[in-house]
Amino acid sequence: MTTQAAYKARMTEQACQIQQYKEMLEMQGRCVSIDEAAMEWISRYADKFPSIDSFISNSSSHSI
Repeated sequence: MTTQAAYKARMTEQACQIQQYKEMLEMQGRCVSIDEAAMEWISRYADKFPSIDSFISNSSSHSI
């Protein structure tokens, strides 16, 4: 996987995680915008999210 593809995959996965986080907040009775959910998710979880290098190395390990 190229660095560009890994970056795109990582950003897509983060967007999915943020959407799921927003839905979880709504299930808990909190009505927040996607921007508010994103800011909260970033402050709580971004530092734990895999790096681009992880996406590249995980892709390489699955190559045939």
